[in-house]
Amino acid sequence: AALFLLLVGTRTLWDRWPIAFPSIPVLFFQLLRLYLFSGAEKRRYHVLNLLRIGSNLFAALSVILCILFPPLQLKPPTGPYAIGAVDVFLPRYPKKQEESTTSNSDFIAARIFYPASSTAQANTPYFYRKPSYSNQFLNALVKNVMPIFPLNRCGWILRTWKLVHVPAEWGAQVMHPPSNPTANTNQPWPVVIHSHGLFGSPHIYTHQALTLASHGSVVVMLHHPDGSSPMVVQQDGSTVEYSAPIITTSKSKNDDQNKTVQQEKYIELVRARRLQTHERAVEMIAAFESLKILHEESILVGGVSFQGKLNVSNVVFLGHSFGGATALTAAAYRPDITLAVVAHEPATDWMPDYVRRVLLMNDTRRKGSSLPYTGGTGGFTTHADIKQNDHTTIHSTHAELLHNDVHMLVLFSDQWAKLGWGGFPILKCMHDRAQFGPDGKSRVEVVHQMKHQEFSDTCALTPLWLGRITGATGERNPLDTLDDVMHRTLDFLSTVRTNKKSR
Repeated sequence: AALFLLLVGTRTLWDRWPIAFPSIPVLFFQLLRLYLFSGAEKRRYHVLNLLRIGSNLFAALSVILCILFPPLQLKPPTGPYAIGAVDVFLPRYPKKQEESTTSNSDFIAARIFYPASSTAQANTPYFYRKPSYSNQFLNALVKNVMPIFPLNRCGWILRTWKLVHVPAEWGAQVMHPPSNPTANTNQPWPVVIHSHGLFGSPHIYTHQALTLASHGSVVVMLHHPDGSSPMVVQQDGSTVEYSAPIITTSKSKNDDQNKTVQQEKYIELVRARRLQTHERAVEMIAAFESLKILHEESILVGGVSFQGKLNVSNVVFLGHSFGGATALTAAAYRPDITLAVVAHEPATDWMPDYVRRVLLMNDTRRKGSSLPYTGGTGGFTTHADIKQNDHTTIHSTHAELLHNDVHMLVLFSDQWAKLGWGGFPILKCMHDRAQFGPDGKSRVEVVHQMKHQEFSDTCALTPLWLGRITGATGERNPLDTLDDVMHRTLDFLSTVRTNKKSR
C-alpha cells in the first residue's frame, strides 16, 4: 500500500501528508523485511519482528494523523446559480491607453467569481492553477504567521487546504442576466469588489465569494501587491512575498527610553499602514474602472466576456480587517459610485486621516456623544482638505456623502467588540442613536462567540481541536459562524438593493 501511494505521484501525495509521511518508513521497513527474509540467516527473525511492529506503529500513526488532520471542506454555496471563475490581471490605470504599459506595477491580480451559464463539473483550484505557486504561497504563509523555527518551515502542514473542493467551473461563460419585467430589459449582475486582510489573499475568502456569486453577484477578489499578502503572483510569473513596512526610528541604548521608542515605532508602523490603505483603496477604484471597460467593450479575460453583464452604476466594496479599512476608504473616496460597504471587522485605525475624520469624527453624527476621538494612534497628520495623489482628490465637502449616500454594514466579532477595537464603541454609539449611514439605517452588528480570523476560511479549514487550542476559533463551529456572517451580509445587500434604485 505504501509503495502504491508513492507511485501515485508527488503532485497530490504530499497534499495528503498524514498518509504520506508515515508511509515512507512503512515502505522502508517492509523492503528491509523482504531483504532479511530472503537471506540465509534465519536467526534474524527477532529483527523481522521489530520491523513488523514498527510498520504497524507507523500505520497506526497514519490513521491517527488522518483523524487529527482531515482534509476539511467548505459548505457548498446556498444560492440558485451555478458559478464560474477566472483569474485576471486588471490594469492599475485603466483610463490610460499607452500600449507600452506592460510592467508588473501596472496590473493588479484578481480572481473573479460570477453566475455561470454552464453546469459542467467544477474544476477550479482553491489556490493557484499551478501547484508550485500554491506550495510557495503556503510556505510563505506559515513562515510569516509562525516565524519561530522550526514552525516556520512547516508549510507542508497546510497542504490539505489544496484539496478543498471549489464548486465553480473554470472559464465558464457568464450567465445571461435575468430580465427586468418593469423596464422590459435585462438587469446586469451587481458587482462586489473585495479586499483581503493582512496575511490574506483572495483564496482564503473563497466561501464568501462563492456565496455571493451563487446569489447573483459578480465578485472581484483583489490580490494586493503591497506586501500585505504572503505571496502574490504577478503578470510575468514572478512573485512578491510579504514585507513589513520599513521603520526608520532607531533603537535606544538607554533602557529608560525603550518604552518611548517602542511607542514611536508603533506610531510609525500605523502611519505606514495608512499609506498602504490609501494605495489599496486606489486599487479598488481602479478595479471598478476596469470593470466599466469590460462591461462596455468586447474584451475577453481568460476566455470570458463580461460585456453588457455588469451593473457598474452601483458597486459594493467588501473587505475584512485590513480589507475592511480599505473598503471604507474606497467608499469615502468615491461615494458617487458606491451603493454600499460591507466591512467585516475593519482595522479603522489604519484608515487614512481623511477617512477617519469622515467616519469617526463627524460632528453632526457624533453630536451629543460623550465618546472621545482624537484621531487614533499618533493622531492626525494632515488637514481635512487634502489631495491624495493624481488618481483621487479628496475634499471635506465629501464628508456627508459617505453617511448620506452609502449604506454600510460593519460586522464585529465579540472578541473585537469586547476589546473596543476597530472603532466599535463610536460606530455602535452612532448606530444606536440612528446616526449611522443614510437615514441612520446602516448597521453595526456583533457576531457572538466568534473570533477575528473566522471571517475568512482559515478557521473553517483548520481542525476544530487545533483552532480551540490556539485560540483562533470561538465557541461555535467556524462553518456555522461563516454561515452567520454571510446570512447577515446577504440580508443587508438584498435590503439595500431592493430599497435603492440604480444611480
